[in-house]
Amino acid sequence: MAIGNSLDFDSMLKEGLSTYLRKLNCLAGAVLQRVEDDNGLVSFRSVYAIPKRVNRNSVVKSAIEDIPSDLDPAELSDYLSSLPASMVVTNVNRYTVELPGFGLLLLVKSAPGFSRPELKSLAPINSKLAEACKSCILNEQLHREIADREAAEEKFRSIFNNAVEGMFQTSMDGRFLEINPAGAKLLGFDSPDEVVGNLTDQAGELYVHAEARTRLKNKLNRVGSVSAFEFEYFRRDGSAGWLSVSARLIRDDKGKANRIEGSAIDITPRKQAVIALHEAKKQAESVSQMKSNFLSMVSHELRTPLTAILGFAKITRKKMAEILGDEKACTPKVVQGLKRIDTNTGVILAEGERLTDLINNVLDLAKLEAGRFEWDMVDVSMNIVLSHCLAATEVLFKDAGVAIEHDIDEQLPAVIGDHGRLIQVVLNMLSNAAKFTGEGRVLLSAAVENSEVVVRVSDTGCGVPADETDVIFDKFRQLGNTLTDKPKGTGLGLPICKEIIEYHGGKIWVEPRDGGGSVFAFTVPIKSTEELV
Repeated sequence: MAIGNSLDFDSMLKEGLSTYLRKLNCLAGAVLQRVEDDNGLVSFRSVYAIPKRVNRNSVVKSAIEDIPSDLDPAELSDYLSSLPASMVVTNVNRYTVELPGFGLLLLVKSAPGFSRPELKSLAPINSKLAEACKSCILNEQLHREIADREAAEEKFRSIFNNAVEGMFQTSMDGRFLEINPAGAKLLGFDSPDEVVGNLTDQAGELYVHAEARTRLKNKLNRVGSVSAFEFEYFRRDGSAGWLSVSARLIRDDKGKANRIEGSAIDITPRKQAVIALHEAKKQAESVSQMKSNFLSMVSHELRTPLTAILGFAKITRKKMAEILGDEKACTPKVVQGLKRIDTNTGVILAEGERLTDLINNVLDLAKLEAGRFEWDMVDVSMNIVLSHCLAATEVLFKDAGVAIEHDIDEQLPAVIGDHGRLIQVVLNMLSNAAKFTGEGRVLLSAAVENSEVVVRVSDTGCGVPADETDVIFDKFRQLGNTLTDKPKGTGLGLPICKEIIEYHGGKIWVEPRDGGGSVFAFTVPIKSTEELV
């Protein structure tokens, strides 16, 4: 008996099962497929029945419901061994036979029914029907896989062709096997076909430096993939640019390197910006070096005549003091003129010393910025530093009529630092407090806070305006209006202090004082030379 020739499951069963039932004079029938759940239990699901519509109370419906479900391997083996099975319900014969490797076949027949030998004689036909069912199922699976693969390929092709990044496949010898439109545009070509047809040697035609291609292949052979590999490349018109490539190595079944595939983006603007920034940095460093050299030269050139001026001014004042000490040496008119000259030489000395401070500060700042500042980093006792500064500024505060007080921990831990430069910082802060405190007091305090020595100089002076606390440490910055107020310093002391403290790993700042005035403070980390070894 022939089974349907169609590979479509429904069409085959419509033709084959109909023929089967007609030849055997059966009233109805159904094909059930074996299904297995995640726990390994087997049931049988109806996949085709004649008549097509099974009534609620039909013989086929009840026969399907009588088939056991959720059978474990032992139960399944016992059940299949019991087939073929038959049952008579209301003068209608029901038969269950195995479709080997696929499932079950139900047959419904009126009297006379099949004998057991007759049922067993149907085994070859049942096997043929089972094979036909399996072939149709495999055919449907194959068609689904082909359709899924075609859909995936179409999706990939759409992504490949519409990607904004360049995507490519190349052979190991440098030929383009495939490239998308974005990649072709990157290289200056109108279409992918032009790239494939014209670029056959990447090392010689695409790479500005052929060794970059070699480095790329070596890394791919070593680790299998690269990310953001940058190299300079030639466009079709001969202009050069920069590409960033991410790629992976594809090997054949034997493990031999077969091709390279990946993506590329043009990074020319970013690379040019980096190069321009690097050049600007070099130029700025060069200009800074020239500035530092110029300041150093000018400062030295100014210092020589200034030393002579101050020296002669001091000698002049000394001689005039001797003359003025002898009342008979001069007439009253001459004495009056000499006193005016003495006052003027005093101005020369004061302004000369201020200019000397300015020159010294400019030299220090130039050395700091040029990285040529000499440091003598040793274990430093902050108690000794602060005691020295208090003694050194005692006369300064006495002349200013300002009280100087201190609140310093007696056992401050040692710090690693330049003893002389730390003294310079504290002296600058104390002298500033003396200059800007008309009346009241100045307090020097020091304590350990969070593994740092914190030094504070608080005063009751004019204070620092809130809008100037961020710029008070800028170069040549002074409090007040420098056009109407007489400057009280060079404007370089605090910037130098900032450079010194930051070199020591600390920080310096200013904050308002409760009740008026200001608090200048800095920190130095607690550590010794032993910790640095």
